[in-house]
Amino acid sequence: MEDPKQIVQERYDQLSSRYRTHYEQLSPDRYSDWLTALAIRLPVKANLSFPGCSFDTIIALYSLIHLPVAEQPDLIKNIYQWLRPGGYVLCTVGASEWTGTDSNWNQSGASMYWSHTDADTYQSCSLEQALLCLKVTLWRRVMADTLTSR
Repeated sequence: MEDPKQIVQERYDQLSSRYRTHYEQLSPDRYSDWLTALAIRLPVKANLSFPGCSFDTIIALYSLIHLPVAEQPDLIKNIYQWLRPGGYVLCTVGASEWTGTDSNWNQSGASMYWSHTDADTYQSCSLEQALLCLKVTLWRRVMADTLTSR
């Protein structure tokens, strides 16, 4: 298998390029200044290092699930340390354990790497194991409640 992180980076680069092309066609000037300023501010290679107690809220949607499971505990421990007391974490995690590659991700014909444990493991994790115990609301439960209330 190719390097999982390289797969994720390349596929998200492809996706962002498609979005940018689409939105630039709709309104060429709308995002130009913002995207140029963002490109200048972004480091070539992100280094996620922040002082402790830096954030009230950390949102990690559709990102943790692309990091190899073995590397997730250290990142989750850091996320916990970056939060101010009483802070919140909103993240997307797996509902069932799986690590692998989807060969037709986002119906693009490109592969995407995924790695996640099951929801119970994310919920029952402990700080002693360098994991933040997250109160995970499963996407499928949220969707079920949403569909039931209609």
